[in-house]
Amino acid sequence: MNTENISIRNKLLIGNGLIVLLLGILCAIVWNAIVTMDKTAKMVEHTYKVIDNSNILVSSMVDQETGLRGFAIGGQEEYLEPYISGKKAFDKHLNIVTELTSDNPAQQERYTFVATEAKAWQAYADKIIQLRKDIQQGEYSEQAIDKLLASGIGKQLMDKIRIEAEERRFGYQSNELLQAMVNMETGLRGYIINKTDDYLEPYYQGKEEVKRILKTNDLDDKNINEWINDYAEVAIKQIKHGLQYKAMNDLYLELEKKQGKAYMDDLRYRVAEIIGVEQALMQQRKGSAIEAANLAIMVIVVGGIITAILAFAVGVFISQTITKPIGSAVDAAKELAQGNLTVQIPRHGNNEVGVLLTALQTTADSLKGIIVKMSDANDQLGSASDNLTAITTQTSQGVKEQQQMTDEVAVAMNQMSMSVQEVAQNVGTAAQFANEAHTEAQTGIVIVQNTVKSISQLDEEINLTSVRLNELVHETENIGGILDVIRAIAEQTNLLALNAAIEAARAGDQGRGFAVVADEVRELAKRTQDSTTEIQSLIEKVQHGTSELVLNMDKSNSIVKESVSNATKSGDAFNVITESISKINDMNIQNANASEEQSTTTEEINRNMESVNIISQQSAKSVGETAKSMQVLSELSQQMHSIIRQFKI
Repeated sequence: MNTENISIRNKLLIGNGLIVLLLGILCAIVWNAIVTMDKTAKMVEHTYKVIDNSNILVSSMVDQETGLRGFAIGGQEEYLEPYISGKKAFDKHLNIVTELTSDNPAQQERYTFVATEAKAWQAYADKIIQLRKDIQQGEYSEQAIDKLLASGIGKQLMDKIRIEAEERRFGYQSNELLQAMVNMETGLRGYIINKTDDYLEPYYQGKEEVKRILKTNDLDDKNINEWINDYAEVAIKQIKHGLQYKAMNDLYLELEKKQGKAYMDDLRYRVAEIIGVEQALMQQRKGSAIEAANLAIMVIVVGGIITAILAFAVGVFISQTITKPIGSAVDAAKELAQGNLTVQIPRHGNNEVGVLLTALQTTADSLKGIIVKMSDANDQLGSASDNLTAITTQTSQGVKEQQQMTDEVAVAMNQMSMSVQEVAQNVGTAAQFANEAHTEAQTGIVIVQNTVKSISQLDEEINLTSVRLNELVHETENIGGILDVIRAIAEQTNLLALNAAIEAARAGDQGRGFAVVADEVRELAKRTQDSTTEIQSLIEKVQHGTSELVLNMDKSNSIVKESVSNATKSGDAFNVITESISKINDMNIQNANASEEQSTTTEEINRNMESVNIISQQSAKSVGETAKSMQVLSELSQQMHSIIRQFKI
């Protein structure tokens, strides 16, 4: 492979790229190992959590079993506290491990089976607890029967019954009654001793016989009833109750021996199986972590060695491919520095160094051509320098004449600038007066417009007042109609009062009070007629005054309309004046602008003339300096000729 055509940049990029690639691969492998170890560590921690919670499940199962056994033996409620707390802890940590192993279907299945078995065992435990509570009640029944028998109440009542039977002496039936009571006592004693229902048959036969005898003789023996109800029946009931719970006790013992142990052993086995699986997973994950760590260490060591070797090899290779052509360039540069323009530089590829060597060769060739041209130009420069000296002398004379003429033009432009500024000032004053006139005209227009607006509002108010007055005239006419009705009512009331007075006179003394009322009504009717007449007179005056006011309002309305017309015309006149003033103002502004432009132009010309004068002075100075420069240039031409002869061309 020809590496001379590869650029230095690409060589460095390729070499460093290989190293970076190896480092990248190395970092990726190490990163993967670290991620694997981190993941494995988390999984191991996860496994520890599962094992810890599973162990708590076992301990909570032991607590439940301990509490159950304690209650089964002692029968006291406080023994159930470990059972209750163990049950809560079991349910809590079962939910925790179920959530922790949600990503492991096999473990989920095992925990599901454990939950099922736990529910079955807890159902069994609840059954045992209930049986123990019932058995405890059965123990109370046995204690009660023992207490009843020990009290001697049965014997006492039976003795009283025998004594009463002998005292009554009702013959054959008395013997039958005693015999029946003896049968009952015998059957009861046999049942108490053997606790078998067959022994109760004499008791029940004797009981029926006693009932028959008492019913036949119409007797109600208190002692017999008390012996049967308070002693015999209570004893039988307590014995049956004790027998029933003895059977429960036997069932409880049988269940406690077999079923409970089977459930608990199965649960322990399942939880131990789960813990074993988790421990196996933990060992497997620890092995994976160790393998990942060993792999990371091996990759770091081997990769580091390979990377170091490759970096050294790439550095040596790149340094050789770069330093060799650069050495050729340094040698060529030394020859050029010594003035040897005939040097021939070898070519080394198309990379940066090759381009540098080519550029050095091109530079040498170019310098050689330039030196040749400079030699020719130096000869031409010597002859041109002599010609420029003569031309400079003539130019100096012309610049002096130009400077004199420029001074004269500058004086004339200053006078013209002063005249233009005076004209511009007068135009500005005229524009100011025009603006003031325009402002006053605008104010007059506003005043006229406000006057027109006020008169228009007055016209509207007058029209509205005229309408209201017409409505008032109409209302007064309506009031006149109402007064006619009131007048008619008053006349009718007067007639009615007169008729009432006549009727009262006919009635004599009985109608005297009514006559007084009729006089009052007639007087009231008369006053109403008088008031109506006065109101009619006032309304007629109001109607007359209102009519005159309406006529005056119509005249005022005409005058207001004429005022509005005149004010409108005044506004139009003000508008015409304003427009004229605006035109004058515009013309003044144009004149002012023109004057300002003339002044600006004059000042610009004046400044330009001053600049021309300055340039003329500078030109005169430059001509003198040019003459000096031409002398220096001649000397430089001679020095350059000496330098050119130093190069080997």
